[in-house]
Amino acid sequence: MLEKLKRLRFILAVKKIGWDFDDTISTTRGQNLFKSLSGTMYIITARNHPSPDVFRISDRLGVPRSRVFFTGSNQNKVEKIKELGLDIFYDNNPDVHRMLPSIARKF
Repeated sequence: MLEKLKRLRFILAVKKIGWDFDDTISTTRGQNLFKSLSGTMYIITARNHPSPDVFRISDRLGVPRSRVFFTGSNQNKVEKIKELGLDIFYDNNPDVHRMLPSIARKF
């Protein structure tokens, strides 16, 4: 019970939450998790160019397009995450987890 309380306190303290797109926020599971959390949300993808499917989901979830980033690579994605000062970043890519061990969450 104490661990659950600690986790809840951490989640409530989180202010900036980021999401990878492909196989993360693009999934029903990801969108359900998104809806269960509160904070300022960002979508940061390694895709090269803006795409309608990303904006369709970001619009539906209420993430302003000004907080949706297309970085072109995982390295650039990690740099953007650091630049934005995110507290948590959900991603399914193990390389991103290795580059962001303190904030990346497996998805």
